Amino acid sequence: MLTDIPNIPTHTLNFTIKMNMKLTFLASSLALASFASAASYIGCTSTYNVNFNDETSYKGTAGIQTADCPAYCVDFAYSYSNEGQSGTCICSNLSPVENTYLDAVDSTGTCPNNPSLPNGSTFTVNKINTDFTFAGCSINAVPTNPVISVSPDINTCFVTCAPYPFFTANPRPATNDFECVCTTAYDSTGTNDNCGPDTLFGFQHVPQASGIAKRRLRARLNLAKEEEAKLLCPRGTTACVVPSSEDAYECVDTRSELESCGGCLYGTFGDNANNATVGVDCSTLPGAAMGASTCLLGSCNVFACQAGHNLVDRACVKA
Repeated sequence: MLTDIPNIPTHTLNFTIKMNMKLTFLASSLALASFASAASYIGCTSTYNVNFNDETSYKGTAGIQTADCPAYCVDFAYSYSNEGQSGTCICSNLSPVENTYLDAVDSTGTCPNNPSLPNGSTFTVNKINTDFTFAGCSINAVPTNPVISVSPDINTCFVTCAPYPFFTANPRPATNDFECVCTTAYDSTGTNDNCGPDTLFGFQHVPQASGIAKRRLRARLNLAKEEEAKLLCPRGTTACVVPSSEDAYECVDTRSELESCGGCLYGTFGDNANNATVGVDCSTLPGAAMGASTCLLGSCNVFACQAGHNLVDRACVKA
């Protein structure tokens, strides 16, 4: 049961892009700065992005409103809220995929109900534990001395632009990437436009106490290391440590790999905190007959046992 979930404002914070070529907060936003630093709206999507093979990397519930979903997901990297599905709130450590972005109804990121979608409405997505806050969507913005990069996901934009006060992220389904533009100021903030694919999502740093900033920085660095490991291998596989070398890794599909089932047997490459799920070698299960085990969807399945063992629920138990 969920109780006393604080009402943390997300993309509805009262600030706007001023045409005097700088981003400014309204007075009410300044009063809420300490809450705003916790979560930032990053888009409307048609679905959520979850790694179902790692039960520690996601959770979900129903009956939570969009404004409260980031608080429920405080221990995760992203929250996906769908009020059209009985208040569904999904927490995940995976950012939304660029080709799932949908058009919002305005430049502040209000997600529409869409009965034609399987879920009945779009998902409102927030990035959790960031000191950037959403500043609205626009087109034709002209940054001063921009630093431009192309990233496979929006989280990399947050990491790349961490040293800058402002940045924009542009989800581009046609090229399956995000364009990140970091800057210290704007010559022109462009024209407000409905958020969606091929639109500039604007972000700016929220002023905060130095202690909070340091904790946020540590969290960003840890997440950056995790994201770096994901970029080493094709989608659907994981960069796993090779025990014979600290600098070597192999790309493994932990959903079906017999000797690294459900996770990397010797740890995930680049995961210095050892937070990843450790896999199982299904070929060495006690009591299993040789060659009589498989890995299916990240779990070992045994279909024959050695003498003196009984097959119970796809595992071997001593008779």
